[in-house]
Amino acid sequence: MHAWAEVWLDGRWLSFDITNNTRRLNQHLRLATGLDYLDACPVRGTRLGGGGEIMLTNAEVREHSQQAQQQ
Repeated sequence: MHAWAEVWLDGRWLSFDITNNTRRLNQHLRLATGLDYLDACPVRGTRLGGGGEIMLTNAEVREHSQQAQQQ
């Protein structure tokens, strides 16, 4: 997981993946929006001790028709 920047330009949103130095073209899934990291961080807390850690994620995206969204 990482952050990217978006800018409103010429009537549309343009997204830039600063981490990978590229334009973001629908390859990312927005989990949160915020002004800074604390507004949108996926996890928050304190971790004590050594050892490794792993964060596993899974997302399912389904396309819905515009008509179904209005109901």
